Amino acid sequence: MTLTRMFPYPRAPHTLVLELDTPDAECAVLDLVRRFSRWHRVESRVVYGGRTELVLLLRPVKKHTGFERALDRSMGVSGATLYPPGTSIAS
Repeated sequence: MTLTRMFPYPRAPHTLVLELDTPDAECAVLDLVRRFSRWHRVESRVVYGGRTELVLLLRPVKKHTGFERALDRSMGVSGATLYPPGTSIAS
């Protein structure tokens, strides 16, 4: 399962783009989004060249939902690898 790129849109701080290179990775992310659907949803899905780009709309929440930690665990990488320093995907 591989997440090849992940970044927030510069002008939309509560939007996150994930580029995934396997169907398993996409399923893992979609399962997480379903689990946290009260706060987050898929805005769009584009498939190109064997990769899938998911755009997630993250609602600003006052308390931590656990989404970031769950995404880290499912992708098998650390938060430092996923997010640039000082960037939060959920407020």
